[in-house]
Amino acid sequence: MVPHILVNHCVDHRLALASSHAAEKVTYLLKWKAFVEQLFRFYHACGFRTASLLEIQTILKSLR
Repeated sequence: MVPHILVNHCVDHRLALASSHAAEKVTYLLKWKAFVEQLFRFYHACGFRTASLLEIQTILKSLR
C-alpha cells in the first residue's frame, strides 16, 4: 500500500531475535535452557518448594 515505507525493528529487539536464533544452534545452550525451565517448573508449581528456596536464600545472606 505504501511503496516507499521502510520497516525497521528496534535495535534491541533485533539483537534479541538474532541471539535467540543463534542459541538454537548451540547444543550446550539448548541443554542449559531446558535445565533452567525444568528448575523453574519444579519450584513454581509448589508453594512449599518456593518457601524452602526463600529459607535457603535467608541462610546464605546471613553467611556474608
